[in-house]
Amino acid sequence: MRLPLLLVHALVTCSAVSVAAQDGAVLLSVYRDAVRTYQATQTLDPARPLVGAWTRDEFETVTAAEARAGDRERIEAAAVFHLEIALGMAPSTPDGAMLHVRLGERLVGALAAGARGLFGRWYGVAASVFLAQSDTVRARQVLGRGLAAAPDSATLHLLTGAVEEIEAQRFEPDVAQDSAGSQAALLRNARTENEGTVRLTFAEDAYRRALAIDPDLVGARVRLGRVLFLRRRVADARATLERARADAVALQDRYLARLFLAELSASSSDTDAARRLLDEARAMAPDRQSAWLALAQLEERHGRPERARALVVEGLSRSASALVDEWWHYRNGWLDREGLAWLRARVHR
Repeated sequence: MRLPLLLVHALVTCSAVSVAAQDGAVLLSVYRDAVRTYQATQTLDPARPLVGAWTRDEFETVTAAEARAGDRERIEAAAVFHLEIALGMAPSTPDGAMLHVRLGERLVGALAAGARGLFGRWYGVAASVFLAQSDTVRARQVLGRGLAAAPDSATLHLLTGAVEEIEAQRFEPDVAQDSAGSQAALLRNARTENEGTVRLTFAEDAYRRALAIDPDLVGARVRLGRVLFLRRRVADARATLERARADAVALQDRYLARLFLAELSASSSDTDAARRLLDEARAMAPDRQSAWLALAQLEERHGRPERARALVVEGLSRSASALVDEWWHYRNGWLDREGLAWLRARVHR
């Protein structure tokens, strides 16, 4: 007996749907195993076979299914899992890193009510994945979406200010490259300087919003003081940095507050104060180059070349193997390690 054509078509279609559903269930099972293994081992080894073999559609299928399932613990773990993948990919494959950030966003978004504290932490780390590569364009995109989800996150406002401040550096006019007396060069430099000033204004606003939300966020106060100095508001900058210096606990904040106060003191011809502050910075972090080199430059400018040379030699010998320098990270961008540690502690089992 021959089945009617429409019935045959229906049976074939149902069979295809059944196979697709089965494949989706297998994918989801493999995905959940990988996330659980990540939680247990605290390594990304279980992610590598997936990243190397799965398509975008397959990742989107399993994350959508996990988000619909509604298991909060699994969703949070998966969101951090994708953040870790993005962190590993960002230096070489930023588009791939952004894909995994968006997958993590889908998962975090499924948590909705009561998750604003998590939103701020998660989006802060996600933005800093790109900020650490000086990729301010992608960092800004993530921060915009993060602030829409968690507008009261002091960390996200601080990072927004950092993006503006890093971008302001790109508009510093280099008059030395232009021929003297060139009207075109003067106009170009004037426009460039104005754009940099606008970026610094945005940075100041962002740091003030962060401090309005969390007055104890010393990192925002250090950065605000630096921006005020760059905007030539010296008295306000000094007061802000002195308060940051007094309140700072983290090495990064203590070190940078002294570097910036030393720069301010040197610009005000208070050389002794600048030396004292740089000596304090060297003492607290002798394996960082910045304070050594800043002091050497100060001595060179004040007619002490032998002292400057000795400082450079000693500083380089002490910091030859250093992988971290707070000033480099401040200037170029950094990973929110504190936020990442918080997220890892939350999901690792």
